[in-house]
Amino acid sequence: MHNLTQKDMIAAKIILRYLAGTSTLGITIQPSSNMSIKVFSDSDWAGCQATRRSTTGLYILFGKTIVSWSSKKQPTISKSSREAEYRALATTVTEVTWVQFLLRDPKIPF
Repeated sequence: MHNLTQKDMIAAKIILRYLAGTSTLGITIQPSSNMSIKVFSDSDWAGCQATRRSTTGLYILFGKTIVSWSSKKQPTISKSSREAEYRALATTVTEVTWVQFLLRDPKIPF
């Protein structure tokens, strides 16, 4: 971060103003009769024609509220759709573990 340009400073100011203006916003978890975690995950196989990399997509619901979501290219090329799905599963399990850790707050009925 040496030699910051004027453009870098303007971008930093925009980000800081955004953060200051949205500090009270967040995800509101609405109470529901079923406050369980539901997870949906999928992948394609070699969906990027240029790199042949697969894409993992997932979202995690807590009750009726989406608390996590992601759509990313996988870091390596999968040799089969099974391998692409396995990589998506591994990514999803990691994310679910993190969400469960966050939801262990004593104020959240889990």
